[in-house]
Amino acid sequence: MEYDSIPLHEEETGEFVRLNREYWKQVNGCRSLPEIKIEGENNFAFYRGEQADFVFLEVKNRDHGQTFDDAELVWDYLFSGVRRDPAGGQPDCGPSILPRKGDAWAIAAAAGCDRAYVHNRLVDMSGPAFIHRSLKYHGLNGGAIVRGEYLMTPVSFVAHVLEAELATSHGGLAAELKLKDGRVVQFARGNVGCVVDNRVRAMYCEAVFRGGELYVPIQWIFQRLFDYHASMCDHVLYITDHPAELSKHMAALIRDDILGASPR
Repeated sequence: MEYDSIPLHEEETGEFVRLNREYWKQVNGCRSLPEIKIEGENNFAFYRGEQADFVFLEVKNRDHGQTFDDAELVWDYLFSGVRRDPAGGQPDCGPSILPRKGDAWAIAAAAGCDRAYVHNRLVDMSGPAFIHRSLKYHGLNGGAIVRGEYLMTPVSFVAHVLEAELATSHGGLAAELKLKDGRVVQFARGNVGCVVDNRVRAMYCEAVFRGGELYVPIQWIFQRLFDYHASMCDHVLYITDHPAELSKHMAALIRDDILGASPR
């Protein structure tokens, strides 16, 4: 459960969760990266093991205690595939009632990481993602206040995921994507406006030029242009084609175990 904690070691709960996961990965012989599946508030990581598979499950917005369907989830995704050997040998860990497969379409990216997990495979980016804080100035008598935090990724990465044609101009300060469905999307440094088929659309925040490339708010692109779902927790962003709420320990798992970097 996302808000469960270790008695007397509340501040170290995340490390306990990580070490518990590492223990079972070692015992079960899990050598490869997991597949991630998030359904609503249920966050799954499926590890393939030489001895047995390991299923990591975290439920968002819950504290100590099981959910009403916890036992059924454990049976459906794990124990329904286990068969005892009558001769006393190693049990057979076959297919479970519900397949231990990650989301078929999903992107996971994190601030400070120059790789992303796209459809359960690692993809390199031309530069690390970062958090951009959107400021509001109006009515603050010259002051400013943060009204939103958004993960920014290189526009070339967005083009790769969408299998879109990318054209840049003005030394990389402007970019144009031609999507597979024929739509043309244009971005420019410092501009919160995005032009889609010659019509202006306001993004969550402005495009930013960094490291010689234009960065754009990938969450807005998939939510507004494709009606996908996005959830961010501790500067880790998860985008998929169905409702999904990323939990904090799953965010740490994605950032540290899969993408291999700490947040910046």
